[in-house]
Amino acid sequence: MQRLLMWLCQQHLTLLTRDGGYMPGPALRMISVPEPGQVGAVVDRVLAGLRDAVGTAVYIST
Repeated sequence: MQRLLMWLCQQHLTLLTRDGGYMPGPALRMISVPEPGQVGAVVDRVLAGLRDAVGTAVYIST
């Protein structure tokens, strides 16, 4: 999990907080902006792919 979180930070999809937690990064916020008729379509595809790759549920929250 640590390697995945580090990679997500390198891709600017997450940011490491001062208390050791993670929050959405600028790239994730940019691709998750709803477009007309495609609310969260990019994020949905990425999460579905990640779910299939790791074989478990994957969630994102705000």
